[in-house]
Amino acid sequence: MMRKTVYLHIGHGKTGSSALQSMFALNECAIGDQGINYPSHPSLSRAKEGKITSGNANHIPRIFKGISNNGNWKGDYLFSSEALFGELTKRKVVLERLVREGFKIVIILFIRDPVEHLISSHCQHVKRAGKVFGVDKLFESYNIPEKVRELIKIAQKMNHCEIRIINYSKCKRSLGRRFFLELGVDDTGFISNNGSRVNRSLSLGEYYVQLWMNELLGCKCGSILSDRFCDELPNVESEMPAVDPDVLSEFLKKIKPSLERVNLLISKEEQYDIKQVSDYGNLIRPLDEEDVYLDLKQIRILFDAFREVVNNPQTWLVGTRKHQNNQGQIKK
Repeated sequence: MMRKTVYLHIGHGKTGSSALQSMFALNECAIGDQGINYPSHPSLSRAKEGKITSGNANHIPRIFKGISNNGNWKGDYLFSSEALFGELTKRKVVLERLVREGFKIVIILFIRDPVEHLISSHCQHVKRAGKVFGVDKLFESYNIPEKVRELIKIAQKMNHCEIRIINYSKCKRSLGRRFFLELGVDDTGFISNNGSRVNRSLSLGEYYVQLWMNELLGCKCGSILSDRFCDELPNVESEMPAVDPDVLSEFLKKIKPSLERVNLLISKEEQYDIKQVSDYGNLIRPLDEEDVYLDLKQIRILFDAFREVVNNPQTWLVGTRKHQNNQGQIKK
């Protein structure tokens, strides 16, 4: 008996997952017509509106619930969540259970240029997690390529399981088409999100405002500032903060062996590019010469955020001192 396939789109983070999840939600019927079920989730309505979501498998049990709720489905299944990237390396029993229950597993994992990914992840931490330190600090602990390698090794050792690697940095302008190609799905006529970017990164002006708001208010304030920037102004151009060239040079030396180890395991077309500091010239600039700008719409959102704080001080100001003590000061 032929096994049904469970496609697991697992990110990793900052590789267009929210945009893809918006496409999945908008086209769930069209995808289903081609034999792949994208099981329902409470966040699908937000995804259809182009809002920030975490997919339909933000918790492992969602996978098995999605399958059991569609037990009469004769085709394959698609689940999507960046949370699975970390979960599957720690809980490969999930994969083993799917195999025992008669499924073939296809893991679809996007990777990204490590410097781009690290800075984008840092900006996400500022945007959603209340971080108050500068980007240079994150270079010390970045180890995503090693986690990628670990997951590839896990998949390669399992029966009825394969992993497909897609380099986001090489296909971000045609992300949906590239993904549906892996599923064997024809996306002709699919509904788009009208060109809006989902869960975009911040502009420099937005980034610095959020960084300083985090220092003032703590980890919860992203919901009244950055979320509004991204949801209400999805087409504002994203920008990356400057980095110290010495820190960048040391990081590239340190990360190179990890990239080379991963490259040995994946197709040449999707491999990490091994770069030099000079390849990131757009990031090398004096911090005190950053060109920071907010337009009237962004200023209005900032004003609304301050009004929310003034009107609800107990919600936003309680615990601020404890947060500042835990996070430390912004690294200049």
